[in-house]
Amino acid sequence: MIFIEVIFLVAALSADSFALSTGYGLAGIRIGFLRTLLISAICTVLLLVSVSLAEIAEDVIPKIYTTFGSFVILFITGIVKIFQKPENKEPERLSLLKTVLLALAMSVDGIAAGFGTGLAAGDSIAALAVISPIITFLSIYIGNYAGIRLKRHTPAFIQRLGGVIIICIAFLKLK
Repeated sequence: MIFIEVIFLVAALSADSFALSTGYGLAGIRIGFLRTLLISAICTVLLLVSVSLAEIAEDVIPKIYTTFGSFVILFITGIVKIFQKPENKEPERLSLLKTVLLALAMSVDGIAAGFGTGLAAGDSIAALAVISPIITFLSIYIGNYAGIRLKRHTPAFIQRLGGVIIICIAFLKLK
């Protein structure tokens, strides 16, 4: 895998992270700097592990389980956010447990992509280790910031859009 392919792979994986973190911002949830670092680290580690262990992992964990697990986490989060009473207060901070669950949900595509690139990416693991945390961090931080800014300037019914975005991404994980 060449360097430009690594950048495209990580950018594609980070698109979901951007949309999801924007949805969280619209739902009034702030993903702080340290939580964003944690999510980025978890996503990167799981991507690297999946690339390194592609052949073994494919035989152990069927894709249907990882796909369904990600769907359930995101779908439930979206439903909760839709029915939560919108308020124009300061955004709540994401708890450590919710941060880890969010990171795991965001990592499913990375795990699948790692399986897909598997052996071909062996010479690009160092590039993945450098590029993935940077792009993932920026997509989450910027997306969440944008969602929170949008929330402050939108009517209450539009604030429920964050939950809808999260549910849409959950369904996209089922593809």
